[in-house]
Amino acid sequence: MYFGDSTPVNMMHSIQIKKLLPDARFINVVRDGRDVALSITKERWGPNDAHEGLEWWANRILKSALALEKVDKKSVLEFRIEDFVVHNRDDSYQNLLNFLQLDASAEMHEYFETTMSAERLHIGSWRTQVKDPERFDARYRSLRKKLKRKGVAIKDLD
Repeated sequence: MYFGDSTPVNMMHSIQIKKLLPDARFINVVRDGRDVALSITKERWGPNDAHEGLEWWANRILKSALALEKVDKKSVLEFRIEDFVVHNRDDSYQNLLNFLQLDASAEMHEYFETTMSAERLHIGSWRTQVKDPERFDARYRSLRKKLKRKGVAIKDLD
């Protein structure tokens, strides 16, 4: 039996979840923090300023990484959503199936093909939708460096 939950905060609680569900697996999907910061401004529960959203994103990334470090590595798959949806679709999809020990099915593949699209992901929309995109990008890069110094490397896609 499988149960999936896409609540990102679960990564921060992976240690407790693993204690309750020893066979649990964690799929940590990382998205470009600039796109995350913009996206959450449209939600009731997040910061309403994209620049503040970058800090929010970095804090979540750090807390998740620190928690996942304490979980058996065989129970964790991490990938960039941009790879999964755009840059490396087929391999990323197959890696996910392998990690979950699932056989490919026509229904799953159809769902993947129809719902996982670059258009729906809004990759790079921050470039045209945030105030002062140069300063925004500089802050993002600074936060990535700070995360890297703390042991959390975010793969560069641009």
